[in-house]
Amino acid sequence: LKPHQRAAVRWTVAGGRRALFAAFGLGKSVCQLEAVRLTLTRAGGRGLIVCPLGVRQEFVRDARDVLGWSDLPRFIRRIEEADDTGIYLANYETVRDGKIDPAAFTVVSLDEASILRGFGG
Repeated sequence: LKPHQRAAVRWTVAGGRRALFAAFGLGKSVCQLEAVRLTLTRAGGRGLIVCPLGVRQEFVRDARDVLGWSDLPRFIRRIEEADDTGIYLANYETVRDGKIDPAAFTVVSLDEASILRGFGG
């Protein structure tokens, strides 16, 4: 991670239930991936990153090319597709439609703050 990303991830993981509102190009997806990974290292279980369908490949690419992960996050459409551990990606519609319940995950990260308006936030 770059220094600003490392600081953001530390701050996020240390406090929990925090948001990173960083400008485009600062590596928010890398920060999300690393924050989820670190949380799972400590707490166990599985993690979910909820993102627009169009950016799921960005998360896989960043995990592989930037972070050097060999165990890449997997896109799922139903909870039955998830194992007991690992990092998973799902789109907002899947969560909204009840096919995946975020409560079934140890840690959940939402990508794209603008989506919060649609969930009453």
